[in-house]
Amino acid sequence: MNRVKKHFELHQDEDGMKPTQTLIIQLVDEMGKPFRLADIYIDLSFFIQGQYRYGFRFGPTNRQGELHITYQDVETKRAIEAKIFLMDYNTPLDDCDDLVRISIPSMDKLKEAYEWNTKWFADKTSEDAKGWLNAANAKIRANEIPVKLHGTETIVSVPCSVV
Repeated sequence: MNRVKKHFELHQDEDGMKPTQTLIIQLVDEMGKPFRLADIYIDLSFFIQGQYRYGFRFGPTNRQGELHITYQDVETKRAIEAKIFLMDYNTPLDDCDDLVRISIPSMDKLKEAYEWNTKWFADKTSEDAKGWLNAANAKIRANEIPVKLHGTETIVSVPCSVV
């Protein structure tokens, strides 16, 4: 069993993101020092009993390579998606596991998502989607990492390497 799957199974019965929680993501280099890079978009995935439920894209990072994601930020995106895709996004955040996955999408994935967004929602292309084409994601690479949400702030360093 791989390490990530085992980690997800350990936390699958605990409660998900709470209204008082904020996830603070800091990009870091291989030495663990802050990687000051703006315009990076990050994918945040949620699970129920270790099974993928839904995910959202957040960003961009600020000039310090930092991104703050609040419960309300996630809930706003979930509610918007639920209006269009009710069955896919009907699960409240509180019902999800407290273990989430952070990943940094490639520029190819961002371009593909932008094209899909403009094809199906041409008149309502989101501001987020417009930003994906100018993202700096091509400059770095990072592995997906599981993160256990806890307390009011969960601070996580995401190790990145320069491409």
